[in-house]
Amino acid sequence: MKDYYWRSWYFARKRFTKEDQLFAVYLYDMQDQLVSAYRYNASSFPRNLYQTEYDKFGENI
Repeated sequence: MKDYYWRSWYFARKRFTKEDQLFAVYLYDMQDQLVSAYRYNASSFPRNLYQTEYDKFGENI
């Protein structure tokens, strides 16, 4: 992940404009492992789409 840590930030900030209303970018490798994530609002979006906090919440109900 170290080599790609800033890659999603670069895509989000340099390739899109405010008018695009991009809120999150997640980059995964071929084994579905998260390598980079950009979240406009970190409290509204999960850190990893495959391992979300929402899944844990749903198990408790």
